[in-house]
Amino acid sequence: MLARLLRRLILFQLALAVLIAMALIHFTRLAPPIAWPLALSWLLVLPMLSMLRSFRRAHRNQGSQAGASPLSHWLRAAGVEIVLTWRLFLWRQAVASPSAPDGRGEAPPAHPDPARTPVLLLHGFVCNHRIWDEMAAHLRAQGHPVRRIDLEPLFCSIDEYAPRVEAAVAALLADQGHDRLAVVGHSMGGLAIRAWLRAYPHRLDSVVVAVTLGTPHRGTLIDPSPRLANTREMAYGSQWLAALAQSESTALRERFSVSIARQDQIVFPQTEQSLPGMPVRVWDAIGHLELCSHPAVLAAVSEQIHDRARMAAAGSRNAAASA
Repeated sequence: MLARLLRRLILFQLALAVLIAMALIHFTRLAPPIAWPLALSWLLVLPMLSMLRSFRRAHRNQGSQAGASPLSHWLRAAGVEIVLTWRLFLWRQAVASPSAPDGRGEAPPAHPDPARTPVLLLHGFVCNHRIWDEMAAHLRAQGHPVRRIDLEPLFCSIDEYAPRVEAAVAALLADQGHDRLAVVGHSMGGLAIRAWLRAYPHRLDSVVVAVTLGTPHRGTLIDPSPRLANTREMAYGSQWLAALAQSESTALRERFSVSIARQDQIVFPQTEQSLPGMPVRVWDAIGHLELCSHPAVLAAVSEQIHDRARMAAAGSRNAAASA
């Protein structure tokens, strides 16, 4: 769904750029070699300006828990996020194939290992499974079976994603012959994990770890007046988030691992995005999108999955020995 939407938007922008170029050539007598690049450049300039505006607001709303962060870290994060925005929204996610978003048509792990934990990847708001290309490749190289799904419809309550997540979990466990898995969610995907566990509480025993990257656990201030169902639920201090937190046990919180980007331009106040009982790691000089692809984050995610899976296996052996 998102891929089709992005393709139509890009085609509209290209058509408009053609009209702008023709107008420049006709009315200003601008030479075509100058007019055409100038008209087409707005496809890159508009996303860049929007991203810089988001960084400006994020810098102003870091929250009371924020520590000092060098300007160079913000500039580095902004530069990378602009490039990622162009790459993801003007190309990679727009050409995503709808035929195999759940991973069934993707290559198997490079080194299959029955002891390796299967992993389900859940993307965030107005994204699709292609945001996970680097993460999926990294985890497969570590021997993990990986599945990634598209959360659709794009604009609905986050609770409506729970059955889709449950179906993917059931299929992944059945296909791999495992009784446990790891779940990784970026941004809204982390909230989809929590909503899924609220709707299917028995699944908590199947989760070795739920890793969230840049998830608005306490909500974000990016949109001062959200109008869509899922953006209202992700608003800072929303009633939906409060009810979700109220429903959760200490055991559930301990199953999570939270990663926060100090320069997150989408989810802010940044360092407030955790809940009691959830272990937290804060990344510096990294923006919202790069949490899905930065090599250090990829390594940390696979390490957390490995460590938690080993702890879960040891716990099972101890329980069996004492039975």
